[in-house]
Amino acid sequence: MRSLNGAHEGITLQPHSANATNGEEELEEIASLLKLLGDKTRLTIFALLKVRELCVCELTELLHVSQPAISQHLRKLKLAHLVREKKVGQWVHYSLRQPKEEEKVLRLIIESLPDLSHLLAGEKPEGCHIGNKKADLTDVELKAID
Repeated sequence: MRSLNGAHEGITLQPHSANATNGEEELEEIASLLKLLGDKTRLTIFALLKVRELCVCELTELLHVSQPAISQHLRKLKLAHLVREKKVGQWVHYSLRQPKEEEKVLRLIIESLPDLSHLLAGEKPEGCHIGNKKADLTDVELKAID
């Protein structure tokens, strides 16, 4: 097997053979993945989700991008089975789906992402429920506090 660029052993091309169709399909999948993650905003969302699960309001605040745009990026990542969503009441939390062992290219991309945890160290956006103890309280408990 030959490496695409010699730098990463995980990304390899099979020698030309009767199984060329399978190789072409794999290349098409890799090209689609790279095209999807070729958008800087989407790649940044992907890198942030590597750190921890986030909601749309946090991503909107961090990236200074509109809520509909963030939602569209998340939709595309979800359709590609790169992120998972978990509904908690009215909120949706997004997290990175851990790749399977055979998803070498995806694993390599995730490992290569820069650590963006410093961006998540600040305060939560106003109204954001993640990490907000008040959001976990019932309406009756909230009225008692206020």
